[in-house]
Amino acid sequence: MGTIAPQYLSLRDLSAKLAYGEGLDGPRTTPIFVDYAEDWIRQINITKKPATSETYTRHMRRIWIPAFGKYSLDQITRSMVRIIKGVG
Repeated sequence: MGTIAPQYLSLRDLSAKLAYGEGLDGPRTTPIFVDYAEDWIRQINITKKPATSETYTRHMRRIWIPAFGKYSLDQITRSMVRIIKGVG
């Protein structure tokens, strides 16, 4: 795909770029879980009610970040998640 300023990408174009492993500024690398989680927490703080946001943030920081923080997202397997959830 050609270079288009991110603000001009349609949702379809953006989805296609991401599906093919491109970020908005070129090839993308898989994020580390802790970085992804902290970005997610920032979004939750904007979009959810305060009590929900606090619960989600607490769970993420007490359970999921300690378990997976150092892994890239593509290294985390379903079985790893099941073990942390206590069902595997």
